Amino acid sequence: MEEICTQMLLYMLILLLVHLPYLILMYLFVGLLVGGKSVALKTLTARNIATTGCGAFFIDVEGEYTNLTKMLGGKVIKIEQGKSAGVNPFEIEPDTKGSMQFINILDKVAEIRALLATICRNYGRTLTGAENTEIEVVVNQLYAEKGITSDVNSLFEKKGGRLDNGKYAIGRIPKKMPTLSDFQRKLKERGNCKELSDILVPFLQGNSLRYV
Repeated sequence: MEEICTQMLLYMLILLLVHLPYLILMYLFVGLLVGGKSVALKTLTARNIATTGCGAFFIDVEGEYTNLTKMLGGKVIKIEQGKSAGVNPFEIEPDTKGSMQFINILDKVAEIRALLATICRNYGRTLTGAENTEIEVVVNQLYAEKGITSDVNSLFEKKGGRLDNGKYAIGRIPKKMPTLSDFQRKLKERGNCKELSDILVPFLQGNSLRYV
């Protein structure tokens, strides 16, 4: 059994080495306890970031990737109940297609929908057709209210001004993005998805499972 697991792990490592620089793939590492899974994953991660410039994200319950993340110049986000993790799911960054950069709001709608679907599954339910429609409408409205379009320049204020920390900036400064609290507030105001609106309450600012 140990030999079979070792062979499977080596085969998966070969696949990763061949394909990872070119494709976005998902893999499951399976092996015996103290079988070298973490060492292999850390080595592959460091090598690919160094050689291809790709990114990596870890959901690290035990904190074993903290040192690697810091060494590679990454950011460690600690998530604790009742404390803000500083993660705003509505933050949006430019996508690149060829030499062009643009804001893909439709992809962000899909991300928010996937997040809310995950939250709902924890309550033993799925998103309804009406809820899927409301999510699309509300997310688009929130970005439209901020003046955010497919134009990358729409992510910034036209001129500088006073920042949240009291300092002043000259030139363009990033706009404040919508938050999950803004989403829930607008969803509640529209009155079409009361159950989904109620489910989101613990995840809002000031509550036990809040994001930002």
